[in-house]
Formats: sequence, C-alpha cells, structure tokens
Amino acid sequence: MKKYNPREKINKSKCDVCNFPIWLDKFGNGDDCPNCGWRQTEESVDYPDRTGVRNIPSLNSARKLYAEGKNPLLADFNDFIDAWEGYGELEFTYNGIVYGLYAPKAIITLFESISDGKIVGQFRSLDEFREKANINGVLLKDLWHNVTNTDFLQ
Repeated sequence: MKKYNPREKINKSKCDVCNFPIWLDKFGNGDDCPNCGWRQTEESVDYPDRTGVRNIPSLNSARKLYAEGKNPLLADFNDFIDAWEGYGELEFTYNGIVYGLYAPKAIITLFESISDGKIVGQFRSLDEFREKANINGVLLKDLWHNVTNTDFLQ
C-alpha cells in the first residue's frame, strides 16, 4: 500500500495567472509558479477577489497586473489593506528598506524591520493607519506606487 504524501504533485495544470505549466496536489494547491511566482491554491480560484490567500493580491488583481506586464505578486495599497484585515502581519519594501506591520495589543505598529524593529508609527485603527501612516512625512497611500515588494511578514 502506497503511503499518501500530501506534498506530492499529481495533476498537471496551468498557472492561474500566466498559464505556465505547473503541477498541483489533489487539493488544487501547488508550488510557486516558476514563471510569474504565483502561489497556486484552490481557494484563490474559488474566491478570485479575496486577498491574502497564499498571495496578498487577489487572483483577479494578479491576473490584471500580469496582463499589464507588472509583478503579479505586488499588491496595490487597497489589496494590502484588505489582506491586513484577513491576516494581520505583512511587510513591504520601499526604497530598499523592508517595513513590517503587526498589531500587538490591538495597536497597529509599522516598523522598519532591517533596523531591529525601529517603530515608524502606531495606529489605533485601520482607518487611522490608512489615513495617517507615513514614511518620512509621505503618506503610504501616496508613496505606494514606489513599493517594490509585498508579502506576509517573514
């Protein structure tokens, strides 16, 4: 009797974002696409507008980004906020510096992760974060077009 290996890839398929050939397990999950980096998951197919399902942008957002020749894993500010609501610990890179976001004791904390956690700002609500979070006086929502990476907090 063959022992079941949950990581075994058994179904040949195509990436949900770029259509590159990939392998999936019996649940519809796969490794990162070697072409575009999308992390395959059955849930993202079932809920293509939901953010934070192994990837921060939604599947539909990633498809749109890829079609425009952009990085399909780079969440826009709204997708980042939506993923925050579902996950709660995220990071992004701006000007070569990685920033993290988490909420100990219900206070949303924005910190510079490569400087041993230097706190950049703290916010009592998501609305306050959305409207007031800034780096060196520039609001995140205004500098977001210069963000080069978004991911779950590593």
